[in-house]
Amino acid sequence: MQTCNQTILGKNQMSSRELKIAIAGDMETGKTCLVNRFLDNVFTDRYKMTIGAEFKSKALMIDDEKVRLQIWDLAGQYRTKYSVTRNFFKNANGVIITFSLAGMDGSMKSLSEWRNMSLTVLDDDVPCFLVGTKCDLGTIDTRSIELLCEVNNFHKWYMTSAKDGKGVDTLFEDISRVMIEHQKQKWENIRNTKSAVNLNDRSNGLKRICHC
Repeated sequence: MQTCNQTILGKNQMSSRELKIAIAGDMETGKTCLVNRFLDNVFTDRYKMTIGAEFKSKALMIDDEKVRLQIWDLAGQYRTKYSVTRNFFKNANGVIITFSLAGMDGSMKSLSEWRNMSLTVLDDDVPCFLVGTKCDLGTIDTRSIELLCEVNNFHKWYMTSAKDGKGVDTLFEDISRVMIEHQKQKWENIRNTKSAVNLNDRSNGLKRICHC
């Protein structure tokens, strides 16, 4: 079901912030090519179907902070397998949903379905990016894409090409920044909630022992 091709990290990278990105989309939308271009700066036009889900990782610097991205790539044929997609999206810090700009009518139809699947597992504030692949082959209908983003609450959308590398690094760097800020805000909210509870407990304790 799952394969692992993990980038080896040095000892000085072990304390990196770890972030999970779940990448989903229909078959042949170029998810694996997108990941391979980002990880290894390589491209092949020979199609190889992903079986199950693949896990890869990469360490990088984002604004002077060490980040280790755990990139999960789900095979497109699992779109209707709820038990599979639930485990796939679980604990993701960010989501990328792909469609092919070379065949927008076909691969755009299921975008809402993929988005709704992620929302059955994740809170709606978890960053979710819409990514058009193969921009070197397609004619871009930006109005339709922007409408989809608005209707399905995508954080942002990108055009990419795994063939020439256009937009790939920018995509992963941007989503990393958004995930970092989201994670920091989440932790801050948890700390504030705990502080409020502790202050309330102390206040109640003082009231109980007061004899005035």
